[in-house]
Amino acid sequence: MVATPKRVLLVARLAPPSPLVAARRTEGLTKYLARAGFDVTVLTSSISGEGQIEGAARVVRTPDLMASGLNWRRGHFKALTGEGSSSYGKPSRLEAVLVPDVAAATWLPFAAGRLPKVLRGTSYDCMITSSPPPSAHLIGLAATGAGFPGSPNFATDGATSD
Repeated sequence: MVATPKRVLLVARLAPPSPLVAARRTEGLTKYLARAGFDVTVLTSSISGEGQIEGAARVVRTPDLMASGLNWRRGHFKALTGEGSSSYGKPSRLEAVLVPDVAAATWLPFAAGRLPKVLRGTSYDCMITSSPPPSAHLIGLAATGAGFPGSPNFATDGATSD
């Protein structure tokens, strides 16, 4: 008797082919979960680029306003990924005190909107959310409202919640 593989939904804004560290984490999780016999679906942003991710049975890329013409800081993102020669400018007074999670406005609405479609017709055994940005973890909360079985369990700095 062949066991049905456990299904994992991995939610991460950054994924391959982006060279950023967070994308490499997504790449490693996907690859090694698949090697361990898991069926992995990745819900990610188009900001990371296009294409398959090694080990993923399915990759769902959603729009992201950071990849659109509305992003006046595209040069900064290109510098961060090594694609451009732009450099960072001095932060505004507001940015010096408050570090906004821009993805909460640019990606999260698209990811949350796509979530019911991703969940429809597939029974996932587990959801993993990976940051940055921290707002990626809000997809876990949205999933409970979209019919994902179970409830999110958050842990930070070694502390666990029951």
